[in-house]
Amino acid sequence: MRELQDTGVRIVLDDMGSGHAELSALNGARYDAVKIDQSLLRQARQGPAGRETLKWVTRACAHRSPCVVIEGVESPDDLHLVRYAGAQAAQGHFLGRPETGPEWNFREPCTVLNRLQEYLTDQRPAR
Repeated sequence: MRELQDTGVRIVLDDMGSGHAELSALNGARYDAVKIDQSLLRQARQGPAGRETLKWVTRACAHRSPCVVIEGVESPDDLHLVRYAGAQAAQGHFLGRPETGPEWNFREPCTVLNRLQEYLTDQRPAR
């Protein structure tokens, strides 16, 4: 994998926590980004145990990637959960509908849009 990355290929681990991408995938590998499956965000909506699981998985992913994205953001409360978990980015219908556009730019690992950061700063912390 490192040889591919050295040639400019960017590697993203998708659906972390869904069963398709298990935590063992993080062993020894370095990814340009890790996307956490929306199922973990759904669990976080249910209460403290789910929130702590999301936070723990986010931290584990951050040890192997400079960019951790949580998928499935559908509301302002979900954005608070993303912030609570410590992810660098979020993806979901609340932020924008899927569209074809330019490829992700990994020259600067996982930047957060200013308006998203401003929104999070002005809102209350996750419950």
